[in-house]
Amino acid sequence: METATFASGSSRELEAALRAVDGVLATRAGTTEGPASDAVEVDYDPWKVSYEDLLEVFWAELDPGRPSAIFPHTVEQHAAAEASRRRAEQRLGPLATEISPSGGRFRRSAPS
Repeated sequence: METATFASGSSRELEAALRAVDGVLATRAGTTEGPASDAVEVDYDPWKVSYEDLLEVFWAELDPGRPSAIFPHTVEQHAAAEASRRRAEQRLGPLATEISPSGGRFRRSAPS
């Protein structure tokens, strides 16, 4: 199992989209420090879904003008996030997406 953390202005929609991906084991809504505090933490099976596939879901759900962030947990995730952002900017134009290491200090939201 591996973990991915993404933050965007529409974390509820992002969480639903990520939860629907085959290979995603669990999602948690919460907050992170940084420009886009609403976040989703994802546990996934890398044998069934790649981190790159999760990044594609992130870009598909993103409002390019709103602050967002990717919080890589590994060096490999960081490299994949940087390459993915470059490709996304070619399609979408300039993005307000930060790539910040350390998993963004994710804090789970209190249950409602």
